[in-house]
Amino acid sequence: MRRPSFYVLGPLVTDIASGYDHIASAIGAEMAGWHGTAMLCYVTPKEHLGLPNAEDVRLQDCCPCR
Repeated sequence: MRRPSFYVLGPLVTDIASGYDHIASAIGAEMAGWHGTAMLCYVTPKEHLGLPNAEDVRLQDCCPCR
């Protein structure tokens, strides 16, 4: 029997990281990846402070901690 894919959206490990959600999310994503998640979403530094633009997403894609 094949197990369904595990998907996580915003694995934030703290609620006090306003403006640093990308770092908290990277920690949560690492934990989810370690446990075998099939797909991860990214969180930009601007995610909960405003709407991210193309430059914010490009910078997130270059993040060395993902």
